[in-house]
Amino acid sequence: MDTTVCEDCGDFVRCNYAEVFGGADDKRLIAKVLGAADTGCRLCQAIVNKFKSLQPDLLLVAHANDQRATFRWFVRPYGNSNINSPEDWERTFLAVSILELQVEFRMWRVTDGSAAGASLDDHNTGSEPSFTRAAKWLRECMLEHDNCNQVNIPRGWVPHRLLNTGLRSPFPDMIKLEETKGWQTPVRYAALSHCWGDIQPLKLLQSNLHTLVHGILLGDLPKSFQDAVHTVRMLGIQYLWIDSLCII
Repeated sequence: MDTTVCEDCGDFVRCNYAEVFGGADDKRLIAKVLGAADTGCRLCQAIVNKFKSLQPDLLLVAHANDQRATFRWFVRPYGNSNINSPEDWERTFLAVSILELQVEFRMWRVTDGSAAGASLDDHNTGSEPSFTRAAKWLRECMLEHDNCNQVNIPRGWVPHRLLNTGLRSPFPDMIKLEETKGWQTPVRYAALSHCWGDIQPLKLLQSNLHTLVHGILLGDLPKSFQDAVHTVRMLGIQYLWIDSLCII
């Protein structure tokens, strides 16, 4: 049996859940789930961590009252009409219920030896492992998904202005606004969509255009803009378009 899961999870995972809609229930004492998580079961660990993040006291209450967790496989349509692959329309989910709370986990069968049992243990979406995974997904999407590349944009077109995030700059604390007129080579860029709100701390004006072109400190940007710059850098993208900083 795969040593990354406990015996109960191993037996449950091996059931023929892909052909069953709303079947294959399994009930386990909370104490058993907690014990398996402590001894290294990846699935039980994921379940415990998720429930703790949603309702920190729920597991303690359920454990104290000898409650059970209910595990159930189900299959439902998932996806959108632009995706033709049947795999994107039917996904298998694991529903876990403890007391009044139910959590659903989206599941895939993995058969490749190097990938089987692999998981992203880091729950921080801003961590380096998380960005490494995201960059891999983005690369696969752009290279392998035909429908993701069906865009009606003239080849080489870019917005009139882009923010250079300083991906390879010796001054990582600064970003610069660049005019794209005359650019001969298309560039890869990301765009940030955000709510302006009642107060806009910084936006592009004729009066500050010169300042932004020569560079502004990253710390002078709103936190959402700082996060966007950090994200595109971690994804290996040099340019960023933010409407309030790129349009006069």
